Amino acid sequence: MMGSFGMWGAGGGIIMILFWALIGLVLVFLVKELTDGGEKKNATRLAESRGDALKILDERFARGEIEQEEYRRRKKEITR
Repeated sequence: MMGSFGMWGAGGGIIMILFWALIGLVLVFLVKELTDGGEKKNATRLAESRGDALKILDERFARGEIEQEEYRRRKKEITR
């Protein structure tokens, strides 16, 4: 027979509580990532891509690939 503690033993209740608490934390993390966290990451990616675009634009202008007027127009477009 299993005795008075059942199949989990003396610490079974604590293990079960910890298991469900872990499941709850994972769910909270996922929900937060899909809502708030995703927006923050997208804003960061957008800022990084703007910085990359400006760097490329500066390099093209420095190499003489584009004229000053086109450089200004594109820079204005990127920074909007």
